[in-house]
Amino acid sequence: MKNRIKSSRQWLAMQTMWACVLFSLISADDLYWFYHDSRFVVTACGYGLSNVAIFNKKDSAKSFVYKCNPKSKAAFGSMIYCLYEEAGEYNHKIDEAFIAQCEENDIEITADEIHAAYANVTKYIVNAKDIPGFNKSVPINTPVKYSTKFYGYSYLSEHRRWHNINVGFFIGFGAIAYWVLICAVAAFIKWGNKLGWFNNSLFTNKFTKTVQKYIGLPALYKRRH
Repeated sequence: MKNRIKSSRQWLAMQTMWACVLFSLISADDLYWFYHDSRFVVTACGYGLSNVAIFNKKDSAKSFVYKCNPKSKAAFGSMIYCLYEEAGEYNHKIDEAFIAQCEENDIEITADEIHAAYANVTKYIVNAKDIPGFNKSVPINTPVKYSTKFYGYSYLSEHRRWHNINVGFFIGFGAIAYWVLICAVAAFIKWGNKLGWFNNSLFTNKFTKTVQKYIGLPALYKRRH
């Protein structure tokens, strides 16, 4: 009876570990595994532009963060100007990242529309401070240059945020994988011993005990494996 309970606990522990591994892999779908710099640029440009001006009556100077608004040519062009200033003109990775952000907001745009907007905005874009009577809290219909200062802060913040998430994921996944491997090897050795696959002396020498102590599971209650 005791052996059955012990086996059930071991089986439950293994199943729990595998469930954690699978959950980690599924959750990883939303992670930026290798730091998609283009996504950071898009997000940072949104903050850099929002710090300068608003383009819609519904927007608030305190809470507005630009994402994707092709209906406002001034806002759309200003955003694309920031993207290409930071990542280079007609950068296809930036195009893809911005299109992806628009899709997240149920807005469909094409790379050709982005390029056309950029070609147009470069003819009219100005610094907000050069607009007579400019008031940040009042919507404007003029393309303006973004705040490089706030862009820099936002880019650094976004980069560090996802870097920390990725590091945490890999450390957690590595820890789970380590224990899964340890348990799998231990189970294999245990059943191999019972079935007579191994010579007991193989697991009682100094080298094996050192591996068990510092890499595997050290002996606890009975002080032996």
